[in-house]
Amino acid sequence: MMTLAESVKKVPLIAVLRGINPTEAKQVGRTLVEAGFTCMEVPVRSKKDGFKSLDADALASLGILMKECSADANVGAGTVLETGDIAALQKIGIRDCLAPNFNAAVVTEAKRLGTDFIPGIETVSEAKAALAAGASALKLFPCVMREADGSITYRHAPAYVKTLVSFCPAPIYPSGGIDWTIAPLYRAAGAAGINIGGELYSPGRSLEDLADRARKFVAAVKG
Repeated sequence: MMTLAESVKKVPLIAVLRGINPTEAKQVGRTLVEAGFTCMEVPVRSKKDGFKSLDADALASLGILMKECSADANVGAGTVLETGDIAALQKIGIRDCLAPNFNAAVVTEAKRLGTDFIPGIETVSEAKAALAAGASALKLFPCVMREADGSITYRHAPAYVKTLVSFCPAPIYPSGGIDWTIAPLYRAAGAAGINIGGELYSPGRSLEDLADRARKFVAAVKG
């Protein structure tokens, strides 16, 4: 299986599959691969239990995605919050982990065990601290806030990515609220890739809708 860094050089998108379950994992994974995606992330902790433990459905889905898609795409774990998560995920073959936050202890443990870790950051100070702890790249989160009426507010606009890249010579992955109309702006600002969540996948979305959204994202960043 290619690494996350290798996968985003082919197509600079990471499909975040929050809430996926084992019964749909194979079809969702193959749909994304057929649309051109080369990287997928399954968040392994959820708000169902207050993010207290690794989610059994997420772990099972990771196993299925790795079996069905690893020849074509990187499969990694997201919402990796505790040091013990790293070894547990390595046991099922996961070598790329992401988080919405920066926890120096988790980053250090990942580096010790040889797992590439991408923590969430917002500021230059956080970014530099994360890199010093051993982060392989940085996730800028959250970027776009979406209101119920469809309006958006930038928490971290594309221009901020350009500033962050100038201070931190590391791959930056903007995340949160980014759709296919906005993704090219972040790429043009220097983002190595884009984390795509609910604008691409959500539980219960039809495979036809997923495929259509996936193709729009791929066309947007390749156009």
